[in-house]
Amino acid sequence: MKPETLVGQLDDYQWSYPRGSEGRLDVIRWKTLISADRVSTEAMIMGILEVPAGAKMNTHRHTPPEVYYIYDGCGDVFIDGTVHSVRAGSVLFVKSDALHGVRNLHDTTLRLMWMFAGDSFADIEYRGEAAAF
Repeated sequence: MKPETLVGQLDDYQWSYPRGSEGRLDVIRWKTLISADRVSTEAMIMGILEVPAGAKMNTHRHTPPEVYYIYDGCGDVFIDGTVHSVRAGSVLFVKSDALHGVRNLHDTTLRLMWMFAGDSFADIEYRGEAAAF
């Protein structure tokens, strides 16, 4: 049975990487912090993403809307054809099925928190789609 309450530290969670890039420091990586595999949730999925200097998260879509909160660094977020410059303190809402991605053309790592309404990160179907970004 999953716990009703979850209290943890960031170091308690392992990094995930794009397939074939495990452990590399020059690619995006993420930690899923809140999800149904960890705590009894039916309404919230949350994690963090790091985008190193020169790296990007390819453009993609998914059905659940998403929220980004940039907490360190700066970069660009592409949403449905528009590029938004972001920095620490920026908040973005990505509507359902919007084409979006993140890139970092700066010298420091861009760090953001992401959130979905839903039960489990494993249920989010990412649909990659190339865009000029």
